[in-house]
Parts: sequence; structure tokens; C-alpha cells
Amino acid sequence: MTVTWRAKAFAYLEMARPYTLFHAGTLCLAAGLVAVGGHLSAGRAALIWLTPTVGWLAGLATSDYHDRTLDRVEKPMRPIPSGRVGEREAFWLMIGLIAAGFLGALLLGWRTFALAWLVMILGVAYARTFKAKGFLGHFDRGILAGLTVLFGSIAATGGIPPRMWWLVALFFCHDSATNLLGAVRDMEGDRAAGYQTVPVRYGVAVAASIAGALMAAWVVIGLAFAVTTQWQPLFAVLFAAAVVCDLLALLQVAAAGRAEAAPADGEARSERRVAALGAHKVLVVERLILSVAFAATVWSPVKALSLLVVLAFATWWSQIRLRDRYEFVPLVPLQGDEPASGRGRPSEEKGESRGHAGTSARTA
Repeated sequence: MTVTWRAKAFAYLEMARPYTLFHAGTLCLAAGLVAVGGHLSAGRAALIWLTPTVGWLAGLATSDYHDRTLDRVEKPMRPIPSGRVGEREAFWLMIGLIAAGFLGALLLGWRTFALAWLVMILGVAYARTFKAKGFLGHFDRGILAGLTVLFGSIAATGGIPPRMWWLVALFFCHDSATNLLGAVRDMEGDRAAGYQTVPVRYGVAVAASIAGALMAAWVVIGLAFAVTTQWQPLFAVLFAAAVVCDLLALLQVAAAGRAEAAPADGEARSERRVAALGAHKVLVVERLILSVAFAATVWSPVKALSLLVVLAFATWWSQIRLRDRYEFVPLVPLQGDEPASGRGRPSEEKGESRGHAGTSARTA
């Protein structure tokens, strides 16, 4: 099979999932800036952002390579089963990204290098065991977010200033909640795979209620942090915007819950997935806003807004140009003239969730 360079480039873009790519690095950079009071050299700031971003890419590449056999049946349009990226090519891409992630962690210091190994272990545990265990899987994602905060702090200062524990607690609650809401999108696939996520085991309404409680917790923690530290007015604006976005996502998942209560036909399932997908589209931008809000407590408004505008635009544009092309498009045979099976495009949430299985999809 001859693959054009355009098809190859687009396949790599699909593997990178750019609409989920920037969260880990932005959170890590924000944590580093808060820890050091905003005084980071451009080179070190870039390395602190780039290292977890490469690690996230490594995790996604590992996910695609690890799931290549299953994807031949469930997702034949993915880059590896479709033949646009060869198995050997994908393997060496995975190895290269893992090595690059660990190299970045090592350049930042031996403590960050050691922490990268811890995050990788937790990421692998999530992909292989925790995701199927309900609350354990969702809270593992929160722990990984907390470790990302610690990684950024250690990379910037060599230690963990006391105020950083506010952010560890906040992003533990935040990412546990967003993972709960994101899991609603993939209920059918998780149920078929035997994954006992909270939405699968207890229903959408329970998942939304727990996510709402976690959201309330991170909002309170964020307000407490603001009271105990000096901050720029931009922080208040961005923090409020993140809260509004989270509320919108929560309302959309509640709409998915109403669809769940409807008769279990194909149309009701489709409505639930559309609502849950809409929520996830908001959340991938919201988490960038929240991270930059904390960077804005110690960084100049121009720098903070410039970073947010660039990354939020890239995230939203990639959702429109890339994600919407295949989320609900029926499968089309790659070769031959047989009609498509009619199944909708499987969710990418599982791919994102397993992104931790590489070097460390959050921290290195």
C-alpha cells in the first residue's frame, strides 16, 4: 500500500490528538511559574512545558501501538490498522517519544527524572488495571494531575513550596471530575470491554453528581488559594471563565443523562453521545483556561493571554477540522466495495485515557 505524504502527515496528526495535547504541559508550566513566583528563563519554561507534552504524545503513541490488534476490528480507520502508519514505524515512534520524554525529565533534574518513572508506573496501571475499576480509575487521573503540579514545581525550584499543595488538591479534584464526565462519552465501548467506570456501573446521573461535587471542591480550593496569595485581576476573569465552562459541560452531561433515561434505542444512545461529546469539547478548552489562570497570578497578563489564545485556538480548531470528521462518521471499508457496517466512529476518550501508558502522559 502506497501512502502519500499528505496521508502520512494526517495520520500522525490523528495519533497526536491535538485537541487533547496541551493540557499536561500547560498545567506543568503553570505550576512551575507559581512555585518560582513567575521568574523562569524562557529556555527552562519551554523545557518544562515541552517535556510533559512529549510524554503525553508518547502515551498516545503507545496506546495506538498497544491497541493495534483490537483496532483492526473496532477502529480500522485508525492510522496503524489502516496502513497509513506501519507497525514497525509506530513502534520506533513510540520508543523515540518515550526516550525524548525521559531525556527532558533528566535535563530538568534527577528529582523530575525519578518522578517521571512514578508517573509512568501509575499511567500503565491506569491503562491496564485502574480504568476498569470504577472510582480507582477516575481518581488515578486526578493523582496524575497532582503529580504534574509537583513535577512543575520541582522542575522550577528543586522543591515543593507549601502553597503548591493547594494546586495539587485542586487539580486532583478537577481532573478526577473531568475524567468522570469524559467517561460518559464512551459508555458503550467501556461496557463492551468490561470496564466498570462510574457511568457504566452507576449511570450518568450518579457520575454527573459526583463530578459536580468534585467541581465544587476545586472551586472552593481555588478561592481559598486566591485569598492566601497575591494575584492579578486576570486570574479572577480566567478562573470565573473556567467555572462557567465546567458548569456548561456539567449541564450537557445532565442532558446525556436524560437521554439515558429514554428508551434504549440507537437514537437515544446517539443523543447521549452527542451531548457527552459536546461536554468534552468544552472541557478540553476549559482545562487550558484554568491552568493559565494560575499562571496569571505570577505572570504578566500579556504572556498569559498570548499562551492561552494560541493553545485554545489550536485546540478548538483541531476539534473542528480533525475530530468532527470522524466522531460519528460510519465506518467506510478501506479496500473493496462492501458497504460500511453502520457503526459510528468509536470515541477517542479511551485513547486519551490510555495516553498515560507511555513515558508519562502527564509529567514526562
